[in-house]
Amino acid sequence: MHPLYDKFCKLCEELAIKNRIDPILAELYATRDELESELTPLRAALQKEQADIEKIEGVTVSSIFYSVIGQKDKKLQKEKSEAAVAEEAFSALQSELSELNEEIKKHERELRTIRGCDLRYGRLLPQILDEIKTVDSPECKAVIDTFDTLTRLEEKLQKLDEALELSRDALANARDIAQYIATADYYSKRDHKNFS
Repeated sequence: MHPLYDKFCKLCEELAIKNRIDPILAELYATRDELESELTPLRAALQKEQADIEKIEGVTVSSIFYSVIGQKDKKLQKEKSEAAVAEEAFSALQSELSELNEEIKKHERELRTIRGCDLRYGRLLPQILDEIKTVDSPECKAVIDTFDTLTRLEEKLQKLDEALELSRDALANARDIAQYIATADYYSKRDHKNFS
């Protein structure tokens, strides 16, 4: 086998891994952001419950009030129960985040081992095509023709994407103008009616 072929096969495998991992990581990052946003209110709830316990256990107005009415032990037990629930929820979320971060690190490590494979693939592909062009066979000519067709189609697709984006912008502008005209027409008719 040709050494370029071996490199090409290895890069194709690496690209397949990258294409598999990238969307997984994107989803994991989004989940992590969501969980981290839930962590702050849970932390605040836990701190509030712990502060409530300290108020009742310490020498505070709350502590004295609940002692006088004979409800200190009951109130303290209630606050400790609420604190335990808050701590359990907080710990569970922290544990879930920790597991998620470990999974993210695992995928990031795997990506680091193949870092730059897309660039290496882009540099190797022209070399392979040049090598194929030197071989005089119908199969090689078919590969080159197919690659040229794919290149042209990708260029057309890129132009279509750009045209679609411009069309979306134009449509949004047209809607804004139509809204402006409708609003102006409404006020014009209202003002005309008021002055008639």
